[in-house]
Amino acid sequence: MGAFICKYKRVGKETFSSLFSFSVLLLSFFIVIGCGGGSDSDGGSSSTTSDTGTSTTSLASTVIMELSASLSSSSNSRQARVSSRSTSKTLDQISLTSAQITLVVDAATAAVAAASLDSSEDLIQIMPKIIEGTQGKLATVGLSNSSETIKVINVIVNSLVKSINGRSDKLPSASAESGSTATETVLSKITSTSVANLDEAGLSSTDIGNASSQLVETVVGSLGSGGLSSSELGGAVDKITAGAVGSLDQITGFSVSSLGDAIDNITSGATAALGDITVTGYSADDLTTMVEKVTSGATSALGNISMTGYSSDNLSSMVEKVTS
Repeated sequence: MGAFICKYKRVGKETFSSLFSFSVLLLSFFIVIGCGGGSDSDGGSSSTTSDTGTSTTSLASTVIMELSASLSSSSNSRQARVSSRSTSKTLDQISLTSAQITLVVDAATAAVAAASLDSSEDLIQIMPKIIEGTQGKLATVGLSNSSETIKVINVIVNSLVKSINGRSDKLPSASAESGSTATETVLSKITSTSVANLDEAGLSSTDIGNASSQLVETVVGSLGSGGLSSSELGGAVDKITAGAVGSLDQITGFSVSSLGDAIDNITSGATAALGDITVTGYSADDLTTMVEKVTSGATSALGNISMTGYSSDNLSSMVEKVTS
C-alpha cells in the first residue's frame, strides 16, 4: 500500500510538472502573438491610439480627408453645390482622376508635415499649408488647360471654407491678425494664400485676373457652408477681398500693368457672390452694405502692395478701379 502511494505521488508530480511547462509555453506563445499584432505599419496615417484604445485622427488629416472627398465628389458629379441650399452657387465638374487626386492630397499632407503642423490644432496655421501643397502640385498632375486648373482651385478653397464649420475651437484668437477675428483671419489666409500661389499651380500671368476673380467668388459664395452667422459676414467679406488684393504682388511674373484689371476682377467676383450667400438673417436688404465691405477691403489693401513700378502715384487710379 505504501509503495502504491509513493508511486502515485511520483506520477502526480511528474504530470503536474508537464502541465505547468505546457502552460508556460502556451502563455509565451500568446504573448508573442499579441506583441507581433501591434507592430503592423499604419501606412503613414496620422491616427493615434489613446490609452483607452480609441483611435484618433489629427485635425490636419481630417481636413485633408474632407478635401479628398470633395475632389472625388466634384470629379464624379456634373455639378457640386457650394452649400445645400437650392439657390447656391454651383461649382463646375472637375476632371481629376483618382490617381491625380491622390497626388494632390499627398502633396497637402507633405506640406503640413514639412511645416511640423501634423499635430496642430490651429486651422489658421494649417489651411495655408494645405493650399501651398495642393496648388503647387496642380502644375504637374497633367491637367489639360488653365480652365481645368481654376476649377480644381475652386473646389479646394470651397472645401477648406466648409471645413471651418463647427470648428471655432480650432481657430485660436492668439493666431488672429491684428484688427481681425479668428474667423476673418482664416478666411483671409485661405484667399490670400490661394491667390499668391496661382503661379505655382501652373497658371500664367494672363490667367491671374480670371482665376483670382473665380476663387474669390467661390470663397465668398461658400460662407454659408462655413457656418458663419449673418453678423460675421461683413467683416469676412472685407478681409477676403483685402487678402486677395494684397497678395497679388506675390505672384511671380505678374506685372503692375495688369494690376488694375486684376483688382477689378477680384471686386467683381466678390460682388457677384453676394447673392450666393445663404445664411439665416441675410437678405437682399444687406447687399448695399456688403458691396461697401468689398470696396473697403480692396481699398485698404492697396497700400500694402509692393511691386516694381507701383507707387503712391498709382493709388488714385487703383481706387477708381475699386469704386467705379
